[in-house]
Amino acid sequence: EFVSRDWSSDVCSSDLISPVKPVAKWNATVFKRLLAHVKSKVSVDENRVYVTGFSMGGQGTWIVACGNDGSYKIAAMMPLGAWGCKQVNEALFLKLKTLKTAVWNLHGPQDPVSKISEQLPLFQSHLDLGGYGRFTMIPGRGHISRPRGNDHAFFSMRMAWMLSQT
Repeated sequence: EFVSRDWSSDVCSSDLISPVKPVAKWNATVFKRLLAHVKSKVSVDENRVYVTGFSMGGQGTWIVACGNDGSYKIAAMMPLGAWGCKQVNEALFLKLKTLKTAVWNLHGPQDPVSKISEQLPLFQSHLDLGGYGRFTMIPGRGHISRPRGNDHAFFSMRMAWMLSQT
């Protein structure tokens, strides 16, 4: 779940809400409640809701977007090295609701934890049903692969793309 707090004095127009999930099970209904709670406390531009996460958070990104009941809009989503996408495919394929959501999917093709063979069909389902986006393969062999050296320029590029989506 999430912790309630007084947002009135310390939230600005570019705030980030970053839930941490201690167990391997994300839930779109809980995300909907979190978003409603935040919207009840501060002004939220409903055209600028973004969802991203790495590994289990990448799985959560897909679950939150695909499990949307239509009560909120996600402007862009960016799953990175999403884990457990076979379960997402099986549970949500028929309910895929990401068609108007920009998707930038990043994944390491040699990741032994998050299988690209599970991620590609989910992204392809998004495209086949009329969605749009891009799929980037990150070189490397590990689960936490990212460009060598300083990633600030690439991070800035990814965030600029995401924040340009409405």
